[in-house]
Amino acid sequence: MYSDEQSPRAFDASPGNSFLIKKAQYVSAGRLFEDPDFPPSPSLLPDSLKEKNVAWRRPFEICQNPEFISEGITQLDVVQGELANCWVLAAITCLTNKSKLMDKVVPAAQSFSDNYAGIFLFRFWQYKDWVEVFVDDRLPTIDGHLILTRSTQKKEFWSALLEKAYAKVNGSFSALHVGFPSEALRDFTGGIVESIPLKPAPATQNLWHMMKHCLNKGALICCGVSGFQGNQNEVGLFCGHAYSVIKVDQVHVNQKVHNLIRIRNPYGQGEYTGCWSDGDECWQSISEEEKRRLGYIDRNEGEFWISEHDFVEQFILVEICNMDPGVLDEDQHTHAWVTSLFESSWKKGVTAGGPKNDGYFTRNPKIIFNLMEEDEESDSDQVGCSFLVLLSQKHRRLNNAKPRPIGFYLYQVQDMNLQMTTEELQRPLFETEFEYRRDVVKRMKCSPGCYIIIPSMNESDAEGDFTLTMYTEKVNNSRMMGRSSTAMPQSPRSSATMGIEQLFKVVVGVEGGAKVDKLQSLLNTLYKPNVSFSLESCRTLLTLCNKDRSGQLNYEEFTKLLATVEMWKNEFIKHDADHSQSINIYELDEVIKNIGFDLGAQILSLLINRYFEPGHCMSFEDFVCCMTKLTVILRFYKSRDMQNQGQIAVTLDELLALHLCS
Repeated sequence: MYSDEQSPRAFDASPGNSFLIKKAQYVSAGRLFEDPDFPPSPSLLPDSLKEKNVAWRRPFEICQNPEFISEGITQLDVVQGELANCWVLAAITCLTNKSKLMDKVVPAAQSFSDNYAGIFLFRFWQYKDWVEVFVDDRLPTIDGHLILTRSTQKKEFWSALLEKAYAKVNGSFSALHVGFPSEALRDFTGGIVESIPLKPAPATQNLWHMMKHCLNKGALICCGVSGFQGNQNEVGLFCGHAYSVIKVDQVHVNQKVHNLIRIRNPYGQGEYTGCWSDGDECWQSISEEEKRRLGYIDRNEGEFWISEHDFVEQFILVEICNMDPGVLDEDQHTHAWVTSLFESSWKKGVTAGGPKNDGYFTRNPKIIFNLMEEDEESDSDQVGCSFLVLLSQKHRRLNNAKPRPIGFYLYQVQDMNLQMTTEELQRPLFETEFEYRRDVVKRMKCSPGCYIIIPSMNESDAEGDFTLTMYTEKVNNSRMMGRSSTAMPQSPRSSATMGIEQLFKVVVGVEGGAKVDKLQSLLNTLYKPNVSFSLESCRTLLTLCNKDRSGQLNYEEFTKLLATVEMWKNEFIKHDADHSQSINIYELDEVIKNIGFDLGAQILSLLINRYFEPGHCMSFEDFVCCMTKLTVILRFYKSRDMQNQGQIAVTLDELLALHLCS
């Protein structure tokens, strides 16, 4: 956990070496930095601005004596422009109250005077690490005025440049159109963001007290209003809009306690008009001294007070960002939780399995962990092992794609090595809903034991990268489950017949061997018209049975080769339901298993990348080449690993020979 005096992560708050070196180069050359990775372009802007007369200007071209930070950083420095990114600005507004954290995201030692080179540095948390991002200071304007985020002070530019850097991380300004504050809160802090729905009823009966507790522990809190974006409701709140929670406090009126919440609108204007709003008659009962203590000022600057009751009535969601998973459990003792992070992907035909009712569900990645000790004593009646799971799909905005629905399933198993049956997979201990969010976070408490988490998308043909982070009170012995590649290929039957022997003699000669061109003639004669083997495919096939590496096959070797190809063809045909002489990526794993190869997800993924055509189909010729390479390599491996130790020593010459001959 962190407060205004504590750092949430131990990393250097000064600009990174790469930034300093690049800046020094431009200062020395007397030039201003122009970012080649994020150049000004209408394509970066939302559709509503692409056709307008937008000029990209540096701050000194917008005003005289620009400043990076003017008179310190406050909430008033963040005013939304012509971009529907209130979810970002609500998070930035929360950040302005955390000076230590702010210094990490927005290093303050930057200016438009000392060694100015038109380059500025920012930092963001991206899934597992802090990353440094630098941008030039060319900003979009119309008629000399900033059209996106700006400060109430015209000469101050830190918030506009921070927005630009965050847009660069996500690919464009338009990529920031619409989102949840939870995404930006995590990117600005590295913290854990938990969402609390307020409809149909709050998940907690002590919302105000929980918010106060979290704010006192250094949390950042945002909230949202439902409805069609842009409209104002009957009490002045903007629908489909994110707000920041600045403070919670209490006032006493006629011996009655009123729980109040202070909110800020990223627009910088437009306020709530109900009870306890600016100018409301409720304030007449409050002394001037109490008003000063609360920071109450009757002006339209986007900040206002609202009662707890009206807050629950008007807002639909609260998102709380903590650095410590234990903060939301007020009973928990303050200590470091154990963090386990896993990176993987959903890849079509390999690790994309869809939901539990999908036939490919078992292909999804799996994380197994062991909860061995119950939580330390607390006032809660529920005993067990607390843990929190954070599932994040990666780079959706950067790839100009909306988040796909993601979720996960939790299962309890008897031990760490147990394989689950199909029936057991249909009965998870817990399952999330599939959410159209980048991050899905769930807090749980279970009895000690072994558990498996299966993260998935809602469709088996959906692809994407993800991280899954677990936070547990105690050591969890977690690991990613995965199969290693093994091989017990079927033994092919002999294909020798009088017709094939006669064909071999005609094509090759009585005493000759079949070199690659003769092998091509033999195979194409036998498999026409359905298959036509290329010369390169035949070079690959030649290595399968040519033990002496002479570059030619005798009749015995040819019949063994033909028997193997026939066996592969029979398995291939079983899965070619539409008789297209091809199989799809969903069938590849099963076909290979039937032949005797059980490949790990990484190898299977490589095969798909190497052999599958754009239409996601694999031809029989490519299948034969693929199986040949697998057979040759695994045969070589088995010949060296006689004791089944799981590893072999290979010289460079042997490795080159294996590669060239397979």
